[in-house]
Amino acid sequence: MKSMVLAVEKRINENMTLRMKYPDSPDKFMESELELFSNLKRLRALATVPELYPTFVKTKCVPSLLSLLSHENSDISIEVVDLLHELTDATGAETEDLTVLVCRAIAAEAPAAPSMCNQPCACAICFNLRIPIFQDKSSSEDVNASSLTRPSCGPGGCIS
Repeated sequence: MKSMVLAVEKRINENMTLRMKYPDSPDKFMESELELFSNLKRLRALATVPELYPTFVKTKCVPSLLSLLSHENSDISIEVVDLLHELTDATGAETEDLTVLVCRAIAAEAPAAPSMCNQPCACAICFNLRIPIFQDKSSSEDVNASSLTRPSCGPGGCIS
């Protein structure tokens, strides 16, 4: 898995460098985009072993994947969406494994969001933004944050 992640990261960096160096010459960066696309396809294999999601999250590849959502080549953006869909829809995935992956994705998109444990994590983001799952069911008003227990992001708590 780590070699697949390193290959994707390398292709992302190579493609970005070539696109910046030759913005008006697609023939100069097209090969790097084909290689990136191919490596993203290979990363789909990760969906067959969701117990590796916590290790995958530690590689810091999730923010890199999310950055590709705005890639100039829509085929790459669509491949990332398909990859994320496969990862979150993996057969046999435990809730904890999925939680780690989703928390990292949310944290990557909102790194400056307030967190109760000084680490960016989806649970603290939802908690501090008073997302409805943390509302008192018996009333229409939010519960005082100090009366709630912060939920955990998954095994081992927040993602660092």
